Amino acid sequence: MKHLLRRSLGNPTQVALLAIAVVIATSHLGFLPGWSHAKDRCEQAAEAAESALPLPYMPNKSSDPVFLWVSGTRYAIPGNYFRYPPIGCDTEESGFLLRVLLPTFEGWTRENREQMERRDGGPQMTMNVLLNATPSGREPDADLLRAFRAYARGADPFGDYPVENGFFRTTNDRGDDIFFKREGTAVSLLIDCDPQRPPPRNPQCAQSSWYRDSKLKVTYARIHLSRSEEIQKGTEAMLDAFVERAN
Repeated sequence: MKHLLRRSLGNPTQVALLAIAVVIATSHLGFLPGWSHAKDRCEQAAEAAESALPLPYMPNKSSDPVFLWVSGTRYAIPGNYFRYPPIGCDTEESGFLLRVLLPTFEGWTRENREQMERRDGGPQMTMNVLLNATPSGREPDADLLRAFRAYARGADPFGDYPVENGFFRTTNDRGDDIFFKREGTAVSLLIDCDPQRPPPRNPQCAQSSWYRDSKLKVTYARIHLSRSEEIQKGTEAMLDAFVERAN
């Protein structure tokens, strides 16, 4: 899992959505604890972790469970949610990377494979969900402040900024748009978006926050920026369902 996450990092109303997120997540989690072939998958994962050979890049088509721990929290995630073949097997991992379909928050299925794997330049309806364990002693407030200053080239997040759709907004010297929320002396939600470009360009947004002592980053096409709060709440509801089913 750790080397797969490193490899992936270089490739950068509301009630209805939350209900869909929970229903989809829990519908894929109705197989605890007797999911088929779980033991075989664990044995295969252990062998893969010890192998020097790289795992192939492919969507994971199995909905068998993957049990793993990140920052002391146990998750039970259907295999078809993973962006790369998962290695974790009830082990502590540095994080995980999922690919999720909007607006249903589904993992890969035969029915949605065209949307999940589309390469035709059409509207991107998937998002990547990356959850990373954080080094011991690192505070969420300090981490998001540091990220804001990196994106905004050292700007002060507590200055005067225009407000757009409930977010403060600024633009850095590369033309990236940065949207953020403040709570007291902290940045609570941070979104860094590529500059707007005409097709066939597909500018992206990276939305950073914290979830259960882990750093959460959700990446999606900028065309979905207006739904950023729905995406945040839906992602948290999906992860909550994975945690509830694992414990």
